[in-house]
Amino acid sequence: MSGFSDYDKYDGLGLADLVRKKEVKPSELVEEAISRIERLNPQLNAVICKMYELARKAAGDIPDGSFRGRSLSDEGYTDGLRRSPPNKRQSIPEGLHTEPR
Repeated sequence: MSGFSDYDKYDGLGLADLVRKKEVKPSELVEEAISRIERLNPQLNAVICKMYELARKAAGDIPDGSFRGRSLSDEGYTDGLRRSPPNKRQSIPEGLHTEPR
Protein backbone atom coordinates (compact mmCIF):
# COMPACT_ATOMS: atom_id res chain seq x y z
CA MET A 1 0.00 0.00 0.00
CA SER A 2 1.47 3.33 -0.99
CA GLY A 3 0.46 6.72 0.29
CA PHE A 4 1.22 9.22 -2.48
CA SER A 5 1.99 8.05 -6.00
CA ASP A 6 3.40 11.43 -7.17
CA TYR A 7 6.08 11.35 -4.46
CA ASP A 8 9.01 11.33 -6.90
CA LYS A 9 7.75 14.41 -8.77
CA TYR A 10 8.62 16.66 -5.81
CA ASP A 11 11.69 17.52 -3.78
CA GLY A 12 11.50 17.87 0.00
CA LEU A 13 10.32 21.47 -0.08
CA GLY A 14 7.70 20.62 -2.69
CA LEU A 15 6.35 17.83 -0.51
CA ALA A 16 6.37 20.16 2.50
CA ASP A 17 4.39 22.70 0.48
CA LEU A 18 1.77 20.08 -0.37
CA VAL A 19 1.47 19.22 3.33
CA ARG A 20 1.04 22.91 4.25
CA LYS A 21 -1.66 23.27 1.60
CA LYS A 22 -3.32 20.10 2.95
CA GLU A 23 -3.13 18.48 -0.48
CA VAL A 24 -1.46 15.45 1.07
CA LYS A 25 -1.26 14.17 4.65
CA PRO A 26 2.10 13.63 6.33
CA SER A 27 1.06 10.03 7.03
CA GLU A 28 0.57 9.44 3.29
CA LEU A 29 4.12 10.63 2.61
CA VAL A 30 5.50 8.41 5.36
CA GLU A 31 3.71 5.36 3.99
CA GLU A 32 4.95 6.11 0.48
CA ALA A 33 8.52 6.50 1.73
CA ILE A 34 8.28 3.21 3.64
CA SER A 35 6.87 1.47 0.58
CA ARG A 36 9.76 2.72 -1.54
CA ILE A 37 12.34 1.76 1.07
CA GLU A 38 10.97 -1.77 1.22
CA ARG A 39 10.89 -2.04 -2.57
CA LEU A 40 14.31 -0.51 -3.35
CA ASN A 41 16.46 -1.14 -0.32
CA PRO A 42 17.22 -4.80 -1.08
CA GLN A 43 19.17 -3.61 -4.14
CA LEU A 44 20.53 -0.36 -2.67
CA ASN A 45 21.20 -1.36 0.93
CA ALA A 46 20.88 2.33 1.83
CA VAL A 47 18.63 2.15 4.89
CA ILE A 48 20.13 0.13 7.70
CA CYS A 49 18.07 1.43 10.61
CA LYS A 50 14.39 1.23 9.79
CA MET A 51 12.47 3.39 12.21
CA TYR A 52 9.06 3.13 10.62
CA GLU A 53 7.04 3.39 13.82
CA LEU A 54 8.94 6.50 14.87
CA ALA A 55 8.25 8.03 11.44
CA ARG A 56 4.57 7.16 11.68
CA LYS A 57 4.35 8.70 15.14
CA ALA A 58 6.21 11.84 14.06
CA ALA A 59 3.91 12.29 11.06
CA GLY A 60 1.06 12.92 13.45
CA ASP A 61 2.91 15.64 15.38
CA ILE A 62 4.36 18.04 12.81
CA PRO A 63 4.67 21.68 13.87
CA ASP A 64 3.54 24.45 11.55
CA GLY A 65 6.23 26.40 9.73
CA SER A 66 7.78 27.03 6.35
CA PHE A 67 9.48 23.62 6.28
CA ARG A 68 6.54 21.62 7.62
CA GLY A 69 6.88 18.15 6.14
CA ARG A 70 10.66 17.98 5.86
CA SER A 71 12.82 14.99 6.72
CA LEU A 72 12.77 13.57 10.23
CA SER A 73 16.55 13.79 10.39
CA ASP A 74 16.21 17.59 10.32
CA GLU A 75 14.08 17.55 13.45
CA GLY A 76 16.51 15.80 15.77
CA TYR A 77 14.61 12.50 15.74
CA THR A 78 17.87 10.72 14.94
CA ASP A 79 19.89 12.41 17.71
CA GLY A 80 21.61 9.83 19.83
CA LEU A 81 21.74 7.13 17.17
CA ARG A 82 25.09 5.55 16.50
CA ARG A 83 26.77 7.09 13.49
CA SER A 84 29.04 5.16 11.17
CA PRO A 85 31.72 6.37 8.76
CA PRO A 86 30.32 7.07 5.27
CA ASN A 87 32.11 4.01 3.89
CA LYS A 88 34.69 1.41 4.92
CA ARG A 89 37.60 3.29 3.33
CA GLN A 90 36.99 6.41 5.38
CA SER A 91 37.76 6.67 9.05
CA ILE A 92 36.23 8.86 11.68
CA PRO A 93 38.50 11.81 12.54
CA GLU A 94 39.95 11.61 16.03
CA GLY A 95 37.80 13.44 18.55
CA LEU A 96 34.58 13.14 16.54
CA HIS A 97 31.94 11.47 18.67
CA THR A 98 30.04 8.66 17.02
CA GLU A 99 28.53 7.10 20.12
CA PRO A 100 25.43 8.51 21.80
CA ARG A 101 26.34 10.96 24.53
